[in-house]
Amino acid sequence: SSDLIQDLKTLTSKDISCQTAWIFARNIHMNKLTHLMRGTAPRLLRPYARAYQDKIIQALGRKLGQNFTPAHVRRMQLPLDAGGLGLPIIESTCLAAYLASSIQFLRTIKDEDITLSTEDWQQTELFPLLQEWLTAAGESKHADCPPEPPDLLKYLIDLPTKRIEKLQDFLMIPLQKEYVRRYEAEEVPRMKPEDQQACSKKQKPISAPSQTLMLHS
Repeated sequence: SSDLIQDLKTLTSKDISCQTAWIFARNIHMNKLTHLMRGTAPRLLRPYARAYQDKIIQALGRKLGQNFTPAHVRRMQLPLDAGGLGLPIIESTCLAAYLASSIQFLRTIKDEDITLSTEDWQQTELFPLLQEWLTAAGESKHADCPPEPPDLLKYLIDLPTKRIEKLQDFLMIPLQKEYVRRYEAEEVPRMKPEDQQACSKKQKPISAPSQTLMLHS
């Protein structure tokens, strides 16, 4: 698309520093995708969003004179306080964004007392995605999250937060925490000793903000 072409030109421009290029790669291009992620089912959007991010990473690598391997990208996707660079994880972000938008939609129907049948959509679309979220969040999901999709959906609809950004964060944080946990369990032991030592010098492990503060802000 024309947007991708322009983004690639921006990233490789000699007029911006490497640091500015990285900020652009990490944040700005993801903001462009957020609206699409909230309105498009992950099964449809993920391949295109992943290809878009791959192009951005390749362009950034050329600017830095680096050839980023999949291992580099996995490390870059760790949060800043876990020793990474905070590169968004497309699979997780698509899931959290779409679920947050869907839950807001169901809340609106409920609050406005709109008569609209959503049972089939919930069964065929939302419940499988909620099960995917439960699996991906693993040991890092919120302690009071119900273990079954129908109950989890009701739980999420009834959360006190009214802002879609906060709801998306609520869904995203356990996915980030689980990514860190699995990375430390699976990737770090295969690293060279000096790289393991570097990982051990990270700041404090990622942790979810106070649930009360998050949901009522």
